[in-house]
Amino acid sequence: VFMSDSTGNMDIWKVPVGGPGKPVLYERTPEYEVNGEISPDGRWMACMGTARGKTMLEILSFPDPGIRYQVSIDPPPALSTPMWSPDGLRILFSSNRSGGFDVYTKSASGTGQEELLIEMGTATGAAVDWSRDGRWILYQMPGPKTGQDLWIAPQFPEGAGGDRKPLPYLQAQFDEQD
Repeated sequence: VFMSDSTGNMDIWKVPVGGPGKPVLYERTPEYEVNGEISPDGRWMACMGTARGKTMLEILSFPDPGIRYQVSIDPPPALSTPMWSPDGLRILFSSNRSGGFDVYTKSASGTGQEELLIEMGTATGAAVDWSRDGRWILYQMPGPKTGQDLWIAPQFPEGAGGDRKPLPYLQAQFDEQD
């Protein structure tokens, strides 16, 4: 999937996987929809949408539209690209709802409370990826002397002998990101 404003509105498009094919508009809506991410089982898409002055994290049926529900709502500009957990049960995202960017997770079903995983409190920064085994989250945040740095946060189950204290992964004079 990719995003384009070729229809006069920012929408999500899909491209066939098995070879050459023309991009197809996923769904035409009045909302501004970006950053589509396909679930591990290929049946769902998480994306950011903006409508009525709010930024929404939504889950949509895939590859065909039909089912749509909201997972999180923030005042804009608040949410980053959503990321699926490896098992497809949770969504990871960044938000600046507290004044600085932090990393959250929530059930992909949309139920339950959001969980604050990483408190960055910075003007920039975002979750970047989830490890395949679900045990680590890679994120970027600015360092006081080094620009954007990459950090990892362990996600070991509570009581499994590990704490969740984030660790620097790559800090250099350059901007490490994505």
